[in-house]
Amino acid sequence: MFLLIIPCSAIFCQDTLHIRRKACESIFLKENLQLIAERLNIPIARANLIQTKLWPNPTLTIDQVNFWAKPYQTGGNEAVPPMGNGFGRNQQFAFELEQIIQTAGKRRKLIALSEISVHQAELYFQELLRNMKFVFRTQLNELYYIQRVEKSISEHLQSFSQLVSLYEKQSIAGNIAQNYWHRLKTQEFSLQQELNFLKMQNQELQASLKALMNLPSEIELCLEADSTEYVESQYKNITWEKIFTTTKTQRPDYLLAQSELLYEEKKYQLEKSKRIPDLYLKGGYDRNGNAMLDFVGFGITTDLPFFNRNQGNIRAASLAKEQADWQLKYKERVLESELMKSYRNFLLAQQTYQQTQSDFDHSLESMLDAYTRNFQRQHISMLEYLDFTDAYLNYKKNYWNTVKTYHNSIEELNYNVGIDIVNDSQ
Repeated sequence: MFLLIIPCSAIFCQDTLHIRRKACESIFLKENLQLIAERLNIPIARANLIQTKLWPNPTLTIDQVNFWAKPYQTGGNEAVPPMGNGFGRNQQFAFELEQIIQTAGKRRKLIALSEISVHQAELYFQELLRNMKFVFRTQLNELYYIQRVEKSISEHLQSFSQLVSLYEKQSIAGNIAQNYWHRLKTQEFSLQQELNFLKMQNQELQASLKALMNLPSEIELCLEADSTEYVESQYKNITWEKIFTTTKTQRPDYLLAQSELLYEEKKYQLEKSKRIPDLYLKGGYDRNGNAMLDFVGFGITTDLPFFNRNQGNIRAASLAKEQADWQLKYKERVLESELMKSYRNFLLAQQTYQQTQSDFDHSLESMLDAYTRNFQRQHISMLEYLDFTDAYLNYKKNYWNTVKTYHNSIEELNYNVGIDIVNDSQ
């Protein structure tokens, strides 16, 4: 059964879901099936820790049982007196209780390994969440960009088609040359093809996002315009030193590399402790199987480490520890390189984004209307009009591409830092 709680910022209109990107992410974090499944690895690891902390059970052995002594075995006499109420007369049995005692702190070391495994399960989930959030957010940014460009082309195509229809009538009436109408019709066809391509990209992204959000396939996502953009005060104090220090304490894959080194160090200590064999304490009772009638005795069992002193496993654990150390150093270099790249991309995208002028967009719309009127009145040539409409659409695409690039640079920086060091106020 599908159960979905839509935030108040999401509005259904028939099969269309009008929603902002922040609300999309809220649904994604609550409803994504892969995250729900992977999150269970954490309680699984905790359950394994509980199991590791349990003491080994003692072993009970009952043997040498003979409850059916024959007369020829006893010579018809009472060879063994009863223990009470006739039980045990001429009967033999024995039992033994054995308990393993782990030496050299093996149990404590095993618990330490399990505790690290719990921490690693948490980090693995955080790393999965980090990767999935980055993919989800960049896809949202791409969908936001496509829908904005699609809207611009669709609105322009609507008015342009009216102009083509008008020129078709004028061409049929013989008032204008047919090549004018043919040229406009060709432009209309090109615009329609571009719009269709954007719609197919839209649907492809929708399918991926709806799967990530666990939404029904029949719903159409329509991303609403953000109420505010990234606020300058959120990133003006961001410095290289700040993000690099933050990354080494927050990025899950780096913390996992540290945890892996710690795990291998603990495992090396455990393998070294296995050089000392465990002890098996025994206590037993024997009735009529010994020189004594009711014999109670105690004993101890242990291996003699003459040949196998766990040399191979200790060597392997030592090499694994060294390997984890080199991998941690490599991870730090990769982290620094990725972080520097994303930081520089962010600064460049930020600078480009700040150079965009929203007032220019409004004046361009007015200019398009003026060019359309002047073309209809034949005050300008078709070449001038089509050149301007091409420049208009290129500007629209470049403007929204600048917005998308800026948003993606922020998400890339957040991804490489490990936390949302730049928060979106959408």
